[in-house]
Amino acid sequence: MIRFITWDGHEFLDNIRDNDIWNKTKNTISKINGVSIPIISDIAKSILLKKLGLD
Repeated sequence: MIRFITWDGHEFLDNIRDNDIWNKTKNTISKINGVSIPIISDIAKSILLKKLGLD
């Protein structure tokens, strides 16, 4: 059972909360085998920043 989530975990969940962001993230990582959670988080953050026009 998960008892707590780190700050990084909360940030990751916030970054992928939007279905469009999550789907684009999944599409990107599906092209690569063996992606770590920090890399997935960075990809989601990058997609989110682009969507917001902040890249």
